[in-house]
Amino acid sequence: MAEFVKAPEAQLELHRWLTSEQGVRWSREWIALETRKEPIKGHMYGMLHEATKQSLLTADPIWVSGEMCEIVSMARESFQPESIEMSDFIVPTGFVYFEQPQVIADRHGLDMPIGAFHWTPTAFQDKHNPEKDPEETRWGMALAMYSSMRVPHGDQDQALIASLKTLGDPALVPLHYTVVEFGEELGEGQLYDEDGSYTAADQWWKLIQSTLRLMQQRVATQESMRTPRPTRRRMERGGFTDPADVLVIRLRRATVKHGEETGEPRRHFSHRFPRAGHWRNQWYPSLGKHRQIYIDPTIVGDESLPLVIKKRYWKWDR
Repeated sequence: MAEFVKAPEAQLELHRWLTSEQGVRWSREWIALETRKEPIKGHMYGMLHEATKQSLLTADPIWVSGEMCEIVSMARESFQPESIEMSDFIVPTGFVYFEQPQVIADRHGLDMPIGAFHWTPTAFQDKHNPEKDPEETRWGMALAMYSSMRVPHGDQDQALIASLKTLGDPALVPLHYTVVEFGEELGEGQLYDEDGSYTAADQWWKLIQSTLRLMQQRVATQESMRTPRPTRRRMERGGFTDPADVLVIRLRRATVKHGEETGEPRRHFSHRFPRAGHWRNQWYPSLGKHRQIYIDPTIVGDESLPLVIKKRYWKWDR
């Protein structure tokens, strides 16, 4: 099976689990827990859970290759959160599946592996914000993030593993639901709850926005791939709408510049690695504002070699 087929397969299995008896029980208990902690948020989770569960049936599956995941992981560290705009999203409703889960910190500082995220357009009224007109219809995206349960068992709590087995051993489970209005900036209202507790909203905001931004730039290639017939049949039986293609996002290969031979011996590397990628502000007249674009890193090394990204650590001494 081609690797990219894992995206629609994961989407199908997630929907099956969410609508199964075990998934419904887990979701009910999870939302009830959130409601006890924050009644407003729990109510929002309940509505968004039902809406996103249904929108999975129409979302375009998007596969992010392992090498592209490495670039996302590196680039998002220096990305500065911006306002969410409609132009950020490459399809109206999408389900992005990472070949390599992206690890972000939750509100308690614990590492959470994000295996997928999903969006769908939504209209809403903000009745709990005194600065907004409660009767005005606003437009934005309903976002859902899913935690990957397919991490090494040594990194996962054994009690959690055992409980998941009783629930059908899902590969993905919902981690967070939210609605972001188009044009909305990341501010204290998202970063802190009413009691002043940190929400870690900047973690998922940077991950989602930098991933979407990289997909639309020269650092990545987009290619529509036809899903195999068995996968299409399973999705059709599950109620999915036109499950024909998967949008595959891969790291763009570096182009070789042909020129005169210098006579100098070529350097040989044991792996490929990126050199000097960074974000830069670019003016967009259509939006009337600056938006960050990623200046492509140069991928050094032969295409047959594996891509290795090493984090750099600095030691200050005297």
